[in-house]
Amino acid sequence: MWSHYANEHKGIIISICCDSSTFEYHNGFTENCGVSRKEPERVMYSNRRPGYEMPDNTIYEYFEHNFYAHFAMTKGNDWIYEKEYRYLIRLTEADAAIVNANSTDWATSQTKDVLITPLGGLTYQVEASTPSKRDLLPWFLALAQGRKEILDVKFFKRLTHNALTGVYFGCRVTDDEIAQVKAKIDNSHNLGSSITLYRSIENQDRFEINFERLK
Repeated sequence: MWSHYANEHKGIIISICCDSSTFEYHNGFTENCGVSRKEPERVMYSNRRPGYEMPDNTIYEYFEHNFYAHFAMTKGNDWIYEKEYRYLIRLTEADAAIVNANSTDWATSQTKDVLITPLGGLTYQVEASTPSKRDLLPWFLALAQGRKEILDVKFFKRLTHNALTGVYFGCRVTDDEIAQVKAKIDNSHNLGSSITLYRSIENQDRFEINFERLK
């Protein structure tokens, strides 16, 4: 985790509560969608690509829910050490998206239903103007992609208020950087008050990382 995703111990890793309360769902169809996974499920690992040997429950079913989930929840054996869990959430549940535009003119296509916020250069954050308009977000972006106005669309789902439970700092993170993160957490209105901070410390005897509680 630290070497692959946390900038060689100079980044952070966050812990979140992994249950049905992690996200707020607003699309009624999600509740009955057989492909959606509102609680995280463990990824299956195999030395064969998904589709080569299909489990019976992915073939002999009417709605093909397990068929699609099988492809989304299978990874190669080389990644088995990660012990990954995944949510499967419909795009209509997205709260925001980050996109790259082909020109600054695209930002003028903002409507009363969609807000476009510049993030620097040709990168923009896109979100619905109100919670009731969130279902329109994927369609608005799909039309823009079809017109080749944007590319590299990445959808995001916001955590609920108390979903973030801890922050783990890499052993190469400086005290100043830790203080900056702590200040942002303390001043945020979107995060709960039960977040615990940890500093990672390299074990001198074993190939392990120990964690020191800071808060």
